[in-house]
Amino acid sequence: MQAHSYCATSVRVNVTIVATALWTSTSGNQTNYQFNTTNATSNTSLKETCYIAQSTWTTVPLDSPTYAMCQLNFSDGNDYANVSIMITVPTGEAAGTKTSTVTFTASAGS
Repeated sequence: MQAHSYCATSVRVNVTIVATALWTSTSGNQTNYQFNTTNATSNTSLKETCYIAQSTWTTVPLDSPTYAMCQLNFSDGNDYANVSIMITVPTGEAAGTKTSTVTFTASAGS
């Protein structure tokens, strides 16, 4: 797994997350596939204006993107955030290789 950092340079940025299904034994992801967005060290630019609360585990959306970060502020020089993914194998899931594509999309915030 490779970590990536993104920095906003001239506009406030919103970032959404969406993924493809990971499990075959459940419909949707429920609590088996979640993400968490938190401020990086010394970063105070993340706003509480997202539809999800920061530092809270939230189900990874499969159909429509959900805000992961909102209003990253270009003016303070600390425009970094941590995104963690938590995976819990559901009871009854068949053994084998599992894959999911997670897509983060950045756009100008309003």
